Amino acid sequence: KGSVPLDMAFPALRAPPDLCARAFDVIAAQPGTTVRDVLLALEPPQRRAVELGLAWMAKYGLIDWLA
Repeated sequence: KGSVPLDMAFPALRAPPDLCARAFDVIAAQPGTTVRDVLLALEPPQRRAVELGLAWMAKYGLIDWLA
């Protein structure tokens, strides 16, 4: 971690780890959960950061974006 500059870019725009964990819990609770489902489970001000956090988690293989 930290060796690829892009991995460290714009950390304030992504959701913090605790909010990403909440999003992950929503996904784990229901197979086939969509990004929309996850975003609707959270407060509106958190949604954009979570959306970027989900993309980050998919990049690292923590979730499958296309499943």
